[in-house]
Amino acid sequence: MTSLILSPPAVIVNKTDAENATEWLRIKRDFDEQIDAAHKEAIKQAHQSHKAALAIPKKLKEETDVIAANVRTHLEVYASNPANELPDGVFRRKTYIVTVTDPGLVPSQFLAPDLGMITAVIKRTEGAIKIPGVEFVEETGITVRSEG
Repeated sequence: MTSLILSPPAVIVNKTDAENATEWLRIKRDFDEQIDAAHKEAIKQAHQSHKAALAIPKKLKEETDVIAANVRTHLEVYASNPANELPDGVFRRKTYIVTVTDPGLVPSQFLAPDLGMITAVIKRTEGAIKIPGVEFVEETGITVRSEG
């Protein structure tokens, strides 16, 4: 890297002073270009390092997300059998998927049909209610809470 060893001229009174001032300005311009080039490279390298550092946990999380989905599926299958004892912190919860098969048969209180309202009534009655024009299937999932 070029050093600014030459002192800038304090006054310019002749052609030699003018040539020295011009040379100093050229050296200064080259120096600035070298600083800019070094800075750009440092920023580029830092950016690449930052991207690489972010990619590591993202890849690990993506890999473990796939594994977790597989574990959750197996646990849900196990938990779907009421005879199986569940570990601490795992609970069975029921959800209902509602399908309106014939809107014309749905009672007026359920007009729209309001699937949220229908699902809430089915959930509240634990699936015991029969609503004309509506079919539902009970599904068993799990909820995992932290211990303590």
